[in-house]
Amino acid sequence: MSFSSKLKKEVCGNRPFIYAHKHAVLYGMLAGARSFDADSILLYTENRWVSRLFAELLYELVEIKTSVTSTEQILGDDRRLYEVRVDTQEDREAVIRYFDPAAERFAACQPTNHADQEFLRGILCGAFLSCANISDPRKSYHLEFVAHTETAQQSLSALLNKFEMRFRRTVRKGAPILYVKNSEEIEDVLTLLGAGKSALEVMNVKIYKDMRNRVNRVTNCETANIDRTVSAAAQQNAQIRLIDRTIGLDALPENLRQIARMRLENPDMPLSELAAALNPPVSRSGAHYRLKQIAAVAGRLQAENNKPLEG
Repeated sequence: MSFSSKLKKEVCGNRPFIYAHKHAVLYGMLAGARSFDADSILLYTENRWVSRLFAELLYELVEIKTSVTSTEQILGDDRRLYEVRVDTQEDREAVIRYFDPAAERFAACQPTNHADQEFLRGILCGAFLSCANISDPRKSYHLEFVAHTETAQQSLSALLNKFEMRFRRTVRKGAPILYVKNSEEIEDVLTLLGAGKSALEVMNVKIYKDMRNRVNRVTNCETANIDRTVSAAAQQNAQIRLIDRTIGLDALPENLRQIARMRLENPDMPLSELAAALNPPVSRSGAHYRLKQIAAVAGRLQAENNKPLEG
């Protein structure tokens, strides 16, 4: 089962939340449905819990005189498509009349008002169930609402704007898509839906990703430092060998001769440890300065004698 399917199952199973907001939830489901007008009220979903909830709330809230038909199609790969439709125009008009006040209230809602905010939470829940998808947070952060009609697009845009969500727009297969990629806003949506378990899962995945990225950055930094240390040590060894075979190390001053021999004996030793091993010990910057002097001697010898460095 996909993360999106598990989330919708969790939301549908949160009966205290659903029934505390049932008018708003059903209005949100209708607003995001495939069609919602006098000619057709139709919901398509691959989630059977969503199809059952839609039919259940329709029968409970609206006086349906004929029937609400639910059908199931097998799509393959264990996928199912559930279609729920209100059969007669008389019943469709009754549904529209019933939710006219909800539409008016939605237009006037102020998110700063607690009662309005709860009403908007219910609408967001219904819209999510009927037309939204969310990717597995282990792969990416992506929440999208598919607007099947121009009216749905306007309603969904207004809803997300009321929650001050930073959403983007695109079109896929002719259908407008409103989507969010910010992990914090996705966490906020899940919390608003009453899906605490899924919200916690997204947060845990985010923490894991952040820690993994931090470890990778530290590891990459340490690897780069090791590479630089090894490369510098190899260069120093080559310079010392050039001096040794050209004029001999005894031609160097004592302080340079000592660190040159210490480097040849310890080709991979970090500079700080090399400085500490000298007699008497010197600072890391002191050891670095002596090696720079050795490099200058090697440079002059290389220029004078046209001899290459040998690793």
